[in-house]
Amino acid sequence: MNRATNQYSNTAFDQHLSLLGQSLTGYDWAPRRDLDHDTLEHYATVGHELRAHAFSQALRHLTEAIVGASGRAARALKHRRLRRANIRQLAGLTDHQLKDIGLLRAEIAAAVDKLLPDESQAAAEPKSKVVTIPETKTPANDEPSKLAA
Repeated sequence: MNRATNQYSNTAFDQHLSLLGQSLTGYDWAPRRDLDHDTLEHYATVGHELRAHAFSQALRHLTEAIVGASGRAARALKHRRLRRANIRQLAGLTDHQLKDIGLLRAEIAAAVDKLLPDESQAAAEPKSKVVTIPETKTPANDEPSKLAA
C-alpha cells in the first residue's frame, strides 16, 4: 500500500471506527481512502501548527502562574518582615510606655495585626498610610496618683 491509501481495508472495521468516533466526539473519524499525499501533508502541517500554538499558550499560562505565585510569596514575606519588625519595636518599649499608648504587652501582636493591612489588601491600597492612635486621657485625681501622694 502506498501513503495515499488507507491501511485499513476492512469496511466493517471502518464503519465501527466511524460510529465510535461520531459517538465520542461528534465528528466522523472514519479512515478516508480518498486522501492524497498533499492533503495528508497539509493536515500534518496544520496539526503541528495547532499543537505548537497550544503548547505556547500552555507555557504562557504556566509562566503567568509562576510569576503570580512568586509575587504573592514576595509580598507575604515582606508583610511578615514588617510585622515582626513592628512587634520587636513595640516589645522594646517599657510597660509604662506601652501603658501610655494604651497597650498591654500581651496585646502587641494583635495591635500590629490590626494596624497592618493584609498582604492581599496591601496591593490594592496606597503605599503610605497614616495611622492615628487614639489618645487615652487619665484624670488627674485617679487612684494611682492618690496613692503616690
